[in-house]
Amino acid sequence: MLVEDELACYRPNPAHQRAKLLEVTATGRAALRRMQAAYTRLALRTTEGLDPERLDLARETLSELQRRLESELP
Repeated sequence: MLVEDELACYRPNPAHQRAKLLEVTATGRAALRRMQAAYTRLALRTTEGLDPERLDLARETLSELQRRLESELP
């Protein structure tokens, strides 16, 4: 899909004859910049006016929950 949409392309891999390298194209980099900008705008809108200390605590709590959940996976 990435290659079909010209967001990436395959390149020869000098370290391995059969496994090609996937490289991001200029179109892919532009799409990534647009997504990052949209994410930043969303993050700023949704956290506007919230106490930074409470946001930090929420991030830490969610990170700890993620670590605990991942440790339960086989």
